[in-house]
Amino acid sequence: MPVASGFIIRLIICTALFHYYSKRRFLRLFEKNVAEILIDMDMKDQLSGRIHEIHQLLPSVYEDNPSSPNPPGNEPSSQTAHSNLDIEETNM
Repeated sequence: MPVASGFIIRLIICTALFHYYSKRRFLRLFEKNVAEILIDMDMKDQLSGRIHEIHQLLPSVYEDNPSSPNPPGNEPSSQTAHSNLDIEETNM
């Protein structure tokens, strides 16, 4: 019984320390709603005039890069295609 009570005391102390750490670490995430933060950021951008710069850069972010259809390292290998055929043939 004395061994169990020693672990219970340690467990209570560790739980209290973890609660203190978690409260300090994560409380600020829940103090403000994420939507409020984004609205505040948009208002600051509008007031500073940066919103026009952001709107001009927006189309270039969403366009595809036609010069490299397959990024390096993502080329389809003949072995992968060959193993897929073997799997399909065994399923028939």
